[in-house]
Amino acid sequence: AQALEIGERLPELPLHIRTPGQRVLLVMGPTEGDPAKAVLDELRVPYEQVASFDKDREDYSGVFAIVAGSNSMDYFGQADNRDPEAFQHIRKFVSDGGHLFLFGSFNGRHMGNIDKFGMRIGNKQNSYVVREEGHTDVLFHGLEDQIPEDLAIRSCGHIGMAVDYVSMLNRGKGFHEGLTALTTIPVDKGRVSLTMIEPYYRDSMWILPVAIHWVIRGAPTTMKQLDQPPVVDVITFRELQASSQMSLEESKQKILRSQIIKGMNVPKIGKDERPARLLAAADKSDSLEEKYVLLRMAADAFAEVGNADGAFTTLLAACNMFKTDRIAEQVRLLKRAAEMGKTKEVATENARLALDNIASAVEAYRFDEAWNFVQLARSESEKAGNERYQRLAGEYLVELEPKYAGWRKVSRTFDKWRANPEDPQANFEVGQFLAFVAEDWEMGLQCLRHGSDASLQDVVKLADTNQDSALGKVRLADAWMRYAKQLPSPERKAIERRAQHWYRDALEDLSGLSLAEQTRVKRLAERTSSTAAKISISLDLAGYGDLEFRADSLTWTTVSGAVPEEIQIDDQVWDLTQNTQLKNSGSTRYLPSSVDLRTIKLRQKKGRGIVRVQEVTNEVVRVRVSDVPSGNDTYEFELLFGQ
Repeated sequence: AQALEIGERLPELPLHIRTPGQRVLLVMGPTEGDPAKAVLDELRVPYEQVASFDKDREDYSGVFAIVAGSNSMDYFGQADNRDPEAFQHIRKFVSDGGHLFLFGSFNGRHMGNIDKFGMRIGNKQNSYVVREEGHTDVLFHGLEDQIPEDLAIRSCGHIGMAVDYVSMLNRGKGFHEGLTALTTIPVDKGRVSLTMIEPYYRDSMWILPVAIHWVIRGAPTTMKQLDQPPVVDVITFRELQASSQMSLEESKQKILRSQIIKGMNVPKIGKDERPARLLAAADKSDSLEEKYVLLRMAADAFAEVGNADGAFTTLLAACNMFKTDRIAEQVRLLKRAAEMGKTKEVATENARLALDNIASAVEAYRFDEAWNFVQLARSESEKAGNERYQRLAGEYLVELEPKYAGWRKVSRTFDKWRANPEDPQANFEVGQFLAFVAEDWEMGLQCLRHGSDASLQDVVKLADTNQDSALGKVRLADAWMRYAKQLPSPERKAIERRAQHWYRDALEDLSGLSLAEQTRVKRLAERTSSTAAKISISLDLAGYGDLEFRADSLTWTTVSGAVPEEIQIDDQVWDLTQNTQLKNSGSTRYLPSSVDLRTIKLRQKKGRGIVRVQEVTNEVVRVRVSDVPSGNDTYEFELLFGQ
């Protein structure tokens, strides 16, 4: 057993933190999925469930953890999915900060992709697990009454560790006694955890809720971490992620840059050849500091030849080594690439990159750089003559202008608030901006709880305690409506949208309200203070399938028949052969983020079958498109929101 554990056992890992509203992705069938969802419902953690992995899914934004059930890795044993590249998006999810928790596959089959994390899977069976001192009590915390006394499981394979790790549970008597049975490791900004136990197999199901609770608590590895909150605001989240990286002093960077320029005789290298030469030198370098500087120089070299995409990709590799102001550097590189680019194709790519990076700047409260991205998107799309990108840039300009103006007013207060998070006046001003202007309610309410406005604190207290019943939701919505009356139009409308959110939530269960009150709530819920929008959709279909709308994405699922090659959404062509999920952001945005999906109305314009709204919840809207059993037909329909 010792020979299989080359890596050393670590005393602890940092807590895996997340931001409010992030969800869990369950990759499992109903046998394991139903009890997993029951736990998440009890903990009030949002989730989505899929039956298997999807190698074409690139977008995991909003997901903080993937929990994959028994034999889920069999997907990567299918003929079309055996190429290691099929696992690339999962690797990126982890590298970017996600937590991948895997249950085992029978005898470790089809789990070769895990080797790249330094985990070696084998088929030596063992039906017993034992505690690891200092760690298993953390894993079982709060669930001790659900743990079998003998910790019996039903025969699982073994794990060999080639990297340093924390063992949360060990193998008991039998093959490879003492080897880790549930291991967790850091990978770049994220975490990978693995056990070869298969919950659905006989009486091993007890491990499933244990794992779910542990993941939701931030995968703690020590008892002291149980007192640390795994959910933090966006600013703290980004700071904690960045704090795990060291800084490389500017003076040292300048020295290294001078040495590289002299040693490689960089000025003598042609501009077109320079990026590749610098990348090759970075690849060969054994010094992390030199590698970082070479990558930064290569990013600059890409920008000098108008290749912003190459510059961004190279910059991101450097950002994983030392602290870097990624957003500011992206703006700088994109501006330079725009100056050097001479063709419409280059301008189109620059506009796409600018659009695709607006959201990340806004999420980091870098409204100045978000504004720069919008301006670049507008100028480059005009240079390219790309009408769709011009339209999107114009929409983002209108949306961002009040946020940018508001941010400029409170930017100095932001600095005061960061220096003293307990300052009541700073909390009030920053909280007002975040909630009523930026419409970041989670973060805004955190500030307003400690703000100097007593009447506003009363509303926030209602927000903390009145979200479980229809009556409580109505009281909260009414309180927001009363407070909104004293504010100017932009802020008032933002608060009215928030109030309407709670009125609509209350519609799900109006029991306990009088008939007159039910009528009033229904009337208020139907008001159109939410953003109005319309999209036109067309596709050629043989069979039937679902369009699943979420706030951040749109997914097509074929239920029966052939997968459509493409779907036209207004002036955008969605190529389903490349990706069955479309991101509602940047260059692929199809709806404003402030649209309330629950206000959906459908108008079918063409098609021999039926198009209908199948499901409407707080999290998802599902539209079913059904063709008749034989042949195919073209379907055209409109979706209207907030009208």
